[in-house]
This record gives sequence, C-alpha cells and structure tokens, in this order.
Amino acid sequence: MTCAWVDTSFWFALANRDEPGHPAATELLRAYDGRLQTSTFVMAETASLLTKRGTKAGAVAFCWYVLN
Repeated sequence: MTCAWVDTSFWFALANRDEPGHPAATELLRAYDGRLQTSTFVMAETASLLTKRGTKAGAVAFCWYVLN
C-alpha cells in the first residue's frame, strides 16, 4: 500500500470550498487509493486555521471527520 504525507495546506483546502486548491484536494482524496498520513502537529495547525478563518464547530467537525 502506498502512502502520502499531507500537510495543513491540503487539509485546509479540503475543508474550505472557497480555497483555490479545494477542487484538487477533493479530487486527490477521491482518486487516491493509498493511505494519507499526517501528524498531530499538522492537525492542530489545521484546526487552529479553521477556527481562525471559520468557526470552532467547523474545526471540531473536520477533525472528527479526519480522525474517524
């Protein structure tokens, strides 16, 4: 099984439909047959960014989606 490292820019683009990279992130997630890897630091950074540019509830929902 292949795996790819994903960082904050990928997660943020995936979560934010207004982000220019959203279509590419969505397509990658749909088409990629491997495993996505990240770190708790990246998740914390993404949650912080989502909270700052959106809502805390949205950030929590996104983290639940990724972790489950």
